[in-house]
Amino acid sequence: MAIAVNVENQMNDDRPWGLLSGVRPAKIVHRRLDQGEHPQDILQYLINRYEVSPSKAKLLIEVAMNNRCWVPGPATAEAERLQVSLYLGITYCSTRCAYCSFPSALLPVDEEQIVCLLEAIGQDIQAVVKLLSTCGLTVRTLYIGGGTPTCLPDKLFAQLMIRLASAFDIAALQEFTVEAGRPDSISPEKLQFMRQAGATRISVNPQTMKQSTLDRIGRRHEAQQTVDAFRMVRAAGFERVNMDLIAGLPGETAADVKSSLTQVLVQKPENITVHTLALKRGTELTGRQAASDLPEPTAVRLMVEQSALQIKEAGMIPYYLYRQKNSPGNLENVGYAKPGSECVYNIDMIEERRTIIGMGPSAASKAVVPNGWRLDSCHFPKDIPTYIRRIGELAHKREQLIKSLFMVEKSGCCRRRFLCRSVPYHRLWP
Repeated sequence: MAIAVNVENQMNDDRPWGLLSGVRPAKIVHRRLDQGEHPQDILQYLINRYEVSPSKAKLLIEVAMNNRCWVPGPATAEAERLQVSLYLGITYCSTRCAYCSFPSALLPVDEEQIVCLLEAIGQDIQAVVKLLSTCGLTVRTLYIGGGTPTCLPDKLFAQLMIRLASAFDIAALQEFTVEAGRPDSISPEKLQFMRQAGATRISVNPQTMKQSTLDRIGRRHEAQQTVDAFRMVRAAGFERVNMDLIAGLPGETAADVKSSLTQVLVQKPENITVHTLALKRGTELTGRQAASDLPEPTAVRLMVEQSALQIKEAGMIPYYLYRQKNSPGNLENVGYAKPGSECVYNIDMIEERRTIIGMGPSAASKAVVPNGWRLDSCHFPKDIPTYIRRIGELAHKREQLIKSLFMVEKSGCCRRRFLCRSVPYHRLWP
């Protein structure tokens, strides 16, 4: 079906997203799909009401249509309503990247400090197991992020995997992701531990394949290690692999990004995420911004547009999208996947229509109220000693949050029942 757009209200290149400033713009599309609106009408609404450029409006609708089957709606079955996703944050990294604003800490030399954190996480996990049972919830996905979880010493990483496998019904999960992140943190031993625990998806994130850029941003691994790590992952039997790239890194050109993406596509990962560099407060790169040789917004826009075309030509579709402040050209981050290989946890996190229970330092738990898709949340402290010291108190706070939603509904005082969605949305959009 041809897409007709109103070109009269196109914004200039400096404001491709028009008046939209939110992190999760696809929420607008999903709300209007809930009301039965046709995607073509939503496209015109985005252009006319928010002055979004036609290309970004089309991208946003494409993303929403591609992840729609995983997004709970007004007609979602109650059994699915009681499914949650789990997140576990391991906030250690071997080094800190120049652009990083994540709440991570350098891996301690003193192994006892790591042991103390993992003991607190063990208490955290057991509290969640009890909470799931009390509220009658089932787990849909498990995602281990960070930081870089795989930077843990082999013995302690193995213990963490064993603890997770014994705590949750891993075989019943739709997906179990481990964010390996840095290629130099991956080893055959760690991959074996992951496989034995039941992990089904892994990230190997080069960010760039240009060695001089890797050195400049503090990644401290060789570009070839990315290829070697990917091959190890395949040899270990992982059939779903994500690889991240960043557009807008200092000193890079559109040709550099295209070269990096070409090298990544040769490996044939199931998922690729293209991030636009965001200059966050407190990062090393922002501190030396004047001397960082950052690409101009027009160059970054070309990087993002080229990447989208190149990835789509490889047979992938955009399935989740979010935006960040302080990115050149006010651009977006997009996750692409081979159809059927989408990361369900990413969709749950971005679209915020499924309750997510967080564990570990800096983790967030988000209880989703279906009536209006309102969020109630609680956040754990990013400071590791504070997390360890207060784990009992924090687990109780999270318990109250989740019980306030699910136990009330379970009692019948505010019960909401939903029917299975049957509208064939995929037929409405090319």
